[in-house]
Amino acid sequence: MSRVIKILIGVIVLFLSLVVLTFSYYVFQLTPTSNEETVVEVEIPKGATGIKVGEILKEHDLIRNVMVFKMYLKIHNIKSMSYGVYELNKAMGVKQIVDIIAEGKVVSNDIEISFIEGQNIRAYAKTIANNTNNSEEDVFRLLKDEKYIDSLIDEYWFLTDEIKKEDIYYPLEGYLAPNTYRFASKDVTVDEIFKRLLNQMDRVLTPYKNNIKDYTIHEFLTLASVVQSEGIGDEDWPSIASVFYNRLDQKMSFGSCVTACYAAKIDSCTSSN
Repeated sequence: MSRVIKILIGVIVLFLSLVVLTFSYYVFQLTPTSNEETVVEVEIPKGATGIKVGEILKEHDLIRNVMVFKMYLKIHNIKSMSYGVYELNKAMGVKQIVDIIAEGKVVSNDIEISFIEGQNIRAYAKTIANNTNNSEEDVFRLLKDEKYIDSLIDEYWFLTDEIKKEDIYYPLEGYLAPNTYRFASKDVTVDEIFKRLLNQMDRVLTPYKNNIKDYTIHEFLTLASVVQSEGIGDEDWPSIASVFYNRLDQKMSFGSCVTACYAAKIDSCTSSN
């Protein structure tokens, strides 16, 4: 065998060895980072590139190599990755992880918040703080923002300048419709929560818009909240309302303990407005 042929065979063997080693390295880099089941929650931001997704996964020890991850995406012609929050596992290989993210199999971070009838704004603030990433102070800070309140008055027909009177503790008290609501995540803002509740109040009040004649909408809602707080159930409300209407006609005091409690900020017997 000539020296040239020997060299050629040596080069071929070396080349094939490098190919095998490279392929073995590539395959190994696609394997799980752990044999143990370890669930990791990962957020992929909107618009993240393949290499950015790889960096995020590497930070959470879900893949072995960012460049190999990018190479895998290119080889398999995966051009986009769906943003959102995912629950991934360190026992998953790159293929399984990519399949989950590419198909957008996100974890639902929806939250459910219930606002109870008859509760005042202070109770609402506690509910928001207990269920979201907002604090009670975030709620009260927004309620004190005069420009914000003015923008709501411009947007909702049932909100008027009456809610800005000095003797009113919280301008939106009584206007935030009680119900159970779902929001995208705990990152929901106080403004988003207020708007959802105000939109519901709009749906509730609009059918009666032309029937509210003798009183302003604010007076109507205030009276309704007092009636609600005085009664045990809805079967009591018509007779209680009749009593208060008569007292109003006679220009008498309501004589209602719930109004006194509300004025004193005693939550145990306060009305919702």
